[in-house]
Amino acid sequence: MKKLNLLYFIFFIVCSVRDLFGNPLFGFCHYYHHSDGDTPGYFSVYVRDEDITYAQFAEALKPGGELGTGSGVIRELDIENCSNLEALPDLSGLLRVNSSLIELHIENCTSLKTVSVLRGLPYLQELTIARCPELEEIRLSSEETSLFRLRIRDCPKIKNIILHKLPLLRELHIDGCNCLKLLDASELPVLKELYIYNSDFSPRFEILDYLQLRELWQLRQPPHLLLRVPDNLNYLYLSRCKGVRYLYQVGELKHLKGLFLSGPEIDELPDWLLLLPELKHLYLVDTPLVKGISESTIMAATDASSTHEDVLRLLYVIREKEARQKLVRVP
Repeated sequence: MKKLNLLYFIFFIVCSVRDLFGNPLFGFCHYYHHSDGDTPGYFSVYVRDEDITYAQFAEALKPGGELGTGSGVIRELDIENCSNLEALPDLSGLLRVNSSLIELHIENCTSLKTVSVLRGLPYLQELTIARCPELEEIRLSSEETSLFRLRIRDCPKIKNIILHKLPLLRELHIDGCNCLKLLDASELPVLKELYIYNSDFSPRFEILDYLQLRELWQLRQPPHLLLRVPDNLNYLYLSRCKGVRYLYQVGELKHLKGLFLSGPEIDELPDWLLLLPELKHLYLVDTPLVKGISESTIMAATDASSTHEDVLRLLYVIREKEARQKLVRVP
């Protein structure tokens, strides 16, 4: 066993030296044994080549290609410094080798514009996308995935992040994405930690215009959802999220101008609604909050010319209605 480990170590050193001089031993990617205690056969695969094209990468994933053959179990795939790739090929070809890919890292792919990689990777648990300066959009949707942690870091041109139906996603980290305009996160039933922040070494967050969260059932157990968003958020959309009244962090968004609350789960007026000094548009849809309130009062808070005073008037009417209902319930 010691001799075998020594051979793996020598092989790793040779591959590393090869990278320094740009003389690939196995085409555009190399393999090395990923030590997992004394368990042999587990591999991390690195794909590193500035000149690799989409067609070459796709060819490597086919049966007989460099990534489409082998008897080992690939647990980690790192795609780094592939500056010619504008999109990633279908990675489900890895299932022809094994179905145990757990970690996927995409870093410093300077031409990459879109990412959509979950299809056919049912055991993927962690996905990191970092330092992709031309990346504009990430779309991830798969009910057959084990993804529980997603990190998006230092992608300065990304505008849209769309996440739908990720049943096990628990952590979402977005860092240093200065042009982000839309985060649409829906049907993420166990999301508990949402962090949107900026790197110390990156330019200041320009503006996150629109944050949309739908069907996040874990909100009903505060403070499990840790919501961290930029102070200059303009519009927030919350639909069918239980426990909205516990999102006290929203009351700290002093520049919030528009708020959309929808769903029968929102049955009590959150106290933090009265702490938003620039809120000019409040949309309350399919919620018991507006039952019995005149349509003119509701519409005044949603009109294009509505003001903060219009919103406050609607909030006070709702608060008075709730107070009357409590008095009626007192025996």
